[in-house]
Amino acid sequence: MAATVAAFFAIVATLSTVSFAQAPDLRSLFPHRAPLLIDPLPSSAGTVPGGGLARLHLPPEVLRACRADLSDLRLIDGSGAQIPFLVDDERTRPDDASLMLQRRVDPRILDVSRQRLGTPDDESSRRQIERIVFEMPRLGEPDPPVPGVPTPGASTPGADPARWDLVLSARRARFVRRVEVTALDAVGARRTVIEGASVFRLPESRYEKLRLALPQIVETRIELLLEGRDGSFLEPSIVLESRRGLRALGEASIGLEITTREERDGATQLVVERPAGIRPGQIEIATSTRLFRRPVELRDLGSLGGGKVAGAVEIFRLDDGITIERLRVEVADLAALRGSRLGIVIDNGDSPPLDDLAVAAIVVQPALVFAPPPASSRAAGGETSLYFGGARAHRPRYDIAQLLEAPGSGPESNDRVEVAARLLDAAANAVLGEIAENPFFDRSPPLAFAMRAGAELDGRRYSHRRVVRAAPSAEGLSRLDLGLEDLAVARADLGDLRLVDSESRQWAYLFGNQDESVDRELTVSRESKDGWSTYELALPAAPADLQGLVIDAEVPFFDRRYRVEARVDGETGSGRREIQSGRLARSAPDRSPIEMAWSSLRVTEIVLQIEDGDDRPLELTMIHGRLVVRPLYFAAPAGDYQLLFGYPDDRPPQYELRRARDLVLALDAGAAELGPLEDNPLFRRGSRVATTQGGQRVLLWGAVLLAVAVLTVLTLRLARAGPDS
Repeated sequence: MAATVAAFFAIVATLSTVSFAQAPDLRSLFPHRAPLLIDPLPSSAGTVPGGGLARLHLPPEVLRACRADLSDLRLIDGSGAQIPFLVDDERTRPDDASLMLQRRVDPRILDVSRQRLGTPDDESSRRQIERIVFEMPRLGEPDPPVPGVPTPGASTPGADPARWDLVLSARRARFVRRVEVTALDAVGARRTVIEGASVFRLPESRYEKLRLALPQIVETRIELLLEGRDGSFLEPSIVLESRRGLRALGEASIGLEITTREERDGATQLVVERPAGIRPGQIEIATSTRLFRRPVELRDLGSLGGGKVAGAVEIFRLDDGITIERLRVEVADLAALRGSRLGIVIDNGDSPPLDDLAVAAIVVQPALVFAPPPASSRAAGGETSLYFGGARAHRPRYDIAQLLEAPGSGPESNDRVEVAARLLDAAANAVLGEIAENPFFDRSPPLAFAMRAGAELDGRRYSHRRVVRAAPSAEGLSRLDLGLEDLAVARADLGDLRLVDSESRQWAYLFGNQDESVDRELTVSRESKDGWSTYELALPAAPADLQGLVIDAEVPFFDRRYRVEARVDGETGSGRREIQSGRLARSAPDRSPIEMAWSSLRVTEIVLQIEDGDDRPLELTMIHGRLVVRPLYFAAPAGDYQLLFGYPDDRPPQYELRRARDLVLALDAGAAELGPLEDNPLFRRGSRVATTQGGQRVLLWGAVLLAVAVLTVLTLRLARAGPDS
């Protein structure tokens, strides 16, 4: 293994003096830059300026400006050449890195004492103090050194050696304890390592905290103090657990702007803006209220006002001298966040709203690991800077990123974990200087090459139109969100959409990579008969692409059979068919709406049937349809255009822009304004005759009519000639 590790780091050492030449205009892609401040890096051979690896944690200001995949970010030296880097985040780390070293130890208890403080008649002064002193185990010898590579450990700045977690267990079903941890050396000197923390078990919230992460400790003994106020001692058992893996990733808290706040139906409803480059693993809610417990629901509103649930939890705080709280909502599906807005609903019940609300996104703070150029090279070539933002660049493909890629299973996999740990732990920290505008940034639209008109179009063939106004855009890209009415009029595959200017010239467009959904309220009429209730649901526009229903009822408990039937557009036959069935069930205290989901279907009618038996029919307080919509992107100068559609026989357009799809969809698009849907005043049904399919139909019907006329003439002649002719 040592030979394999040494070979890997020989490659990395070589890369410290090699950079990749780039086109002179590489820096022109990024609107921001910040100088990179690199201190001399320590190594096993002493202090060698620029001779090791550097690690740059990306601050929130950089994460806000970049795309989520960090594709629009480069390290560039003074000569304009790139410095290769690898990104250290949760997506690039080996899954098995945590298996490098694990130990579980029952420490030797040296002393235990317990005392009660306060007077029996003064409840506020009563406290129970437990003092436990135990011996700290040793973690063992450090990893064997690799020539030329700093060995992770206590002597290496920035390294993350194995550390202990203090884990408590207790028989008590419910408890809260303030915790203080003090390290004691051989001569009795004291050093407080944890202060003001707490451990607790709250069965009513199904939440507990029994683990404390200890910092690096060189002392031989630990004193644990537990303070409670519930009248009894906890008498816990203690174990120590260690896990030597990769250096822990940092965490960044990024404040989010609250754009809307409403107090309605006993709930606080917030809408917050999420920057495109921020994909939080958690959302944290801050408040000055000291005592509360509230259910919270997080929804991804998308760019069109959708409402998919992204997370739900109860947040709480108990602050009576020992603060315990949970204020974060886990995002259930990080990849599903697509919109720029998040909805947060805090159920207050009859309690007053929380005070001084603020919302922050909690993200794993990625780091760049790289080999900086030597100090002599930096002095001669100028400063190295981080260039970022703009969404104009593809993610680079550097060979050193392959050091974290899986080479397979078996011994090689173990080598990979070792390489990853040594690579990421050995790097010393670098920092950014002041962030400023990049003077090399080219402010001309990156899609200038695509902003040209295409072939002319006969607009008389299209039955409907919308006026489209493209606002000025720094990227030259606009986005419009097709409405449900548009999708109902257009062909199912949207092949009859055309965007034209005042001279009837086409302008190229693309659809987004993914459809988006929007929740819309459906009009309901109910009929109950023979123990079943039938809810006829009127779509906002038909046909529509439907992928689910969201319903709510006034009663807290129900458990009934249901089925959903729909008339599917384009299917033969005139009847409806069943698309889903099952049981519709909810029990207190859960009052959340019921969601039904299926693969998208283009339907013209939708019916929900619920079996009532001998119970009263459910009074539905809400029923929404989850409908598919399509975002459309086009590259064009600011101005007025027309979106034409409603031509069933049209062929799908073919634009060169689709070959630049990745570039187009990587850019920030300005929002285009849409006028009302209206009949196209130029529409002439006869103009469709000139098209290929229209002409073929005319020729076919012409041939049929000619044949009928010829047969009619022949029949009349034969009739006049009589039977003897």
